Amino acid sequence: MTEITWRATKIRTKNGNLVVVPNNVVGKESINNYSEPEAPTRLWVEVGASYNTPPNQTKAAILSALTHCTRVLPTPEPDVVLMDFGASALTYRVRFWIDDFSQDERARDEVRSFVYYEFRRRKIEIPYPIQVEYSRTDVEGDQPERRDRVTSLIAAVSVFSHLPEDAHRSLAVGARSLLYAAGEAIVREGDAGSSMFIVESGDVNIVLSNGQHLATTKAGGYFGEMSLLTGAARRATVTAVTDCALIEIGVAEFREYVQRNPDVLAEMATASAERQRLIDAARAIPVSPLRDSSSLLQKMREFLGL
Repeated sequence: MTEITWRATKIRTKNGNLVVVPNNVVGKESINNYSEPEAPTRLWVEVGASYNTPPNQTKAAILSALTHCTRVLPTPEPDVVLMDFGASALTYRVRFWIDDFSQDERARDEVRSFVYYEFRRRKIEIPYPIQVEYSRTDVEGDQPERRDRVTSLIAAVSVFSHLPEDAHRSLAVGARSLLYAAGEAIVREGDAGSSMFIVESGDVNIVLSNGQHLATTKAGGYFGEMSLLTGAARRATVTAVTDCALIEIGVAEFREYVQRNPDVLAEMATASAERQRLIDAARAIPVSPLRDSSSLLQKMREFLGL
């Protein structure tokens, strides 16, 4: 603001232009003053990123880029929110604070520039705006490379380790690959269940409803096998600590195999009963009758229709 007369208010813009606003207009309109009081101002920019990169990874990259921006204040903390599933990209809004509003365009430039370089380093694509029409060709989920990888994961699980290789491959064909974000509940205590999970990457926490932490399971670990073997309800809540890739083995594929090969159940019952006894010991609860391998085997046979 450069001058106020009885007829008008003169304002010098950031571009150097002199704007004359009649006072009757000033009296009717709301006015934003970005310099008074002297306090941080929040700005935002929007960034598009590829659908191929999970949102938590993209957000982490953006927040890392902001640490290099000299005009962005560390407090209040910047944040990133997913705004839209766009036509060719996921749209993120990057919200941050500066202490000098006269530098708003330079601050936005700095943020966009550092995000670009951070994305390049992490191989996160910023898609070109495109609109194309194409016939979709679905990629078959059971690719040889994936099947071999999942087969190896299944073979390493103690409940399945004694089974022959054809069993591991049979289960791998029907297994589902799932991705969970950090903080998501994968299963909840008390829910019905008919599958088990193997952690391919990431960490998960296993917690009881009373808040007792049982374990943190990492890549190669597994959980939920009692629901697969007996149809039992979930005995704990399992939550992703980080973004997690999981392999889910469902009861339909498992039942199909054991009905052709019922003899495998005895060793599975023994291995599972031992694991459950160890879990119960960690929980400091009385041993359930189902922790006896013969009782567990009978329950498994009933559930699987043998």
